[in-house]
Amino acid sequence: MRKSNSEILNKVKNIVNEKKANPSNNNLSNNKTNETTKFLAQWIEVNAEKITKEIIREEVKKIFK
Repeated sequence: MRKSNSEILNKVKNIVNEKKANPSNNNLSNNKTNETTKFLAQWIEVNAEKITKEIIREEVKKIFK
């Protein structure tokens, strides 16, 4: 079970890092430092729990298949 938790955590980290690498989809200005940080904080606040739940749901399906 511990291995599964690590895998889930890594998937969540990868998704968050993808968003960090691709912030240009939201028309951020050249002042990327503050705006990107604010955008990422807001995005994580809104989406992290949802994404984590989806990943956990998928992993549980795999375990009980």
